[in-house]
Amino acid sequence: MKEIKRDIYLNRLINRKENGLIKIITGIRRCGKSYLLNPLFKNYLLDSGVKENHIMENIIYNELMIRGYNVDVGVVEIRDENKDRKQLEVDFVCNLGDKRYYIQSA
Repeated sequence: MKEIKRDIYLNRLINRKENGLIKIITGIRRCGKSYLLNPLFKNYLLDSGVKENHIMENIIYNELMIRGYNVDVGVVEIRDENKDRKQLEVDFVCNLGDKRYYIQSA
C-alpha cells in the first residue's frame, strides 16, 4: 500500500505545536485525518526525542501551563499502617492560588 506523506499538513501542525492552541483537523471521511496524527505526527514527536510513554504527560503539562497552573513533578508523603513514612512520586503537583492538585497520568 502506498503511503501518502501529507507533508504540507504535517508541517503546519509542527510549526504551530507550541502556540498553546488546540488543533482541530477537519476533512471529509477517509481523507487521512487520523493518519496525519498517528503515525505521522506521533513519529515526528518520537524522532524529536519525546519518549513514547511521555507524549501524554507532555500534553497534560502543556495544558496545565496554559491554564495558569504552577506545575512541578512531585513527591507525596504518606504514612502506612505502621505510621512509617513513605514517599510516592506523582507526575504533577499543580498549584493555582491556594489550591493544590496532584495528578498521576496513566
